[in-house]
Amino acid sequence: MKTNRSSSALGEFIKSRRERLQPSEAGIQPLPGRRRTPGLRREEVSYLAHISVTYYTWLEQGKEVNPSPEVLLSIGKALQLDEDEQKHLFDLAHVDAASVVAVPNNGGPDAGFLQKIVNQLYYPSFITDEGTDVIAWNRAADC
Repeated sequence: MKTNRSSSALGEFIKSRRERLQPSEAGIQPLPGRRRTPGLRREEVSYLAHISVTYYTWLEQGKEVNPSPEVLLSIGKALQLDEDEQKHLFDLAHVDAASVVAVPNNGGPDAGFLQKIVNQLYYPSFITDEGTDVIAWNRAADC
């Protein structure tokens, strides 16, 4: 893979933001012992952003990759970027921030819509939320 100037700037930017964020600020329990890296480790950022360590490393090293808007949003959230920093991240990656469709956070899934989906299934089915609470099920699963 080739390295280009804009990818290098993107890599330097996310590395600088990673180094300024402490594990405790990101909700990560620091491991005992001395940390050789200031701030978060690459593995911790990739975990928080739900992307592979290899892909995050490629981005930070400035290798020629084209991150999707969703990946950029995930990295921005993991690094706790403010609005201006998030816009700068998109600019460095040559992605139009206006093309990203923001999903409104209305407090949870639409249970009525999920119930309609699960009612169409013939076999026992249910849907859980992130906390594994059952939020919708069909008659076959009611036994």
